[in-house]
Amino acid sequence: METRSPLKEKPLHLPGQSTQDEIDRLLDDFLPLAVTVFFFALFSAYEWAAWLLRWQPQPIPLTVATAVWAAVMARRYIRMRPQLRNLRLGREGEISVGQSLEALREKGYKVLHDIEVPGKFNVDHVIVGPGGVFVIETKMRSKPMRGDVHVVYDGESVTVNGYTPDRNPVFQAKWHADWIGQLLAKETRKTFPLRGVVTYPGWYVNGTSTGREVWVLTPENFAIFLDHEKPKLNADEIQMATDALARFVRASAAKAS
Repeated sequence: METRSPLKEKPLHLPGQSTQDEIDRLLDDFLPLAVTVFFFALFSAYEWAAWLLRWQPQPIPLTVATAVWAAVMARRYIRMRPQLRNLRLGREGEISVGQSLEALREKGYKVLHDIEVPGKFNVDHVIVGPGGVFVIETKMRSKPMRGDVHVVYDGESVTVNGYTPDRNPVFQAKWHADWIGQLLAKETRKTFPLRGVVTYPGWYVNGTSTGREVWVLTPENFAIFLDHEKPKLNADEIQMATDALARFVRASAAKAS
């Protein structure tokens, strides 16, 4: 008998969901190789047992095949490990920031996570509230065990412990904020006040975001900056923008399924 989900609408994404999907995809690609090696090893063990029991076995071909597949699997896993490590680190950052943003609901903000444009990009978090619409990118970076580590923001770009990221997170946050603004304008025929935000969980950020088009902050300082924003949206406008974003997320999920 054909069945369907009892839910009328798909749930919204959780923090870091697209990152988790990518981790699952990598592991799904890896598992068939591991299973293949397991069965080759099982067959090899059987052949060796047959040889010891004088069953006229042929263990060498299966052993060679097992060794080859094990080498292929090991090589693929070694190449995959850095990507998995970075994805897991990014997932932890998105979850951490997402949890800190949830506390803003008490201040009248609506919180959406992982707004994905299928096949293109995803926006980590968007909050909509009295202070406007804030489009937030989480940048999770590992830190050295010792030494003074910090992020420096000059208003246009950042350096992370002296290293300049390959992709400018300030430009990325601004571009994503502009894209969200265009989506909201299309869906609501209204222009909303927007701001791009880059957060670095666990880092100390040098340089001021005051008066900047894009904020670069720790999650803790973001909440402080938000408290100083003058009210720009009323309750109806907040709900209008949130509903438009939720419709987009659900429509994208429906197309992908």
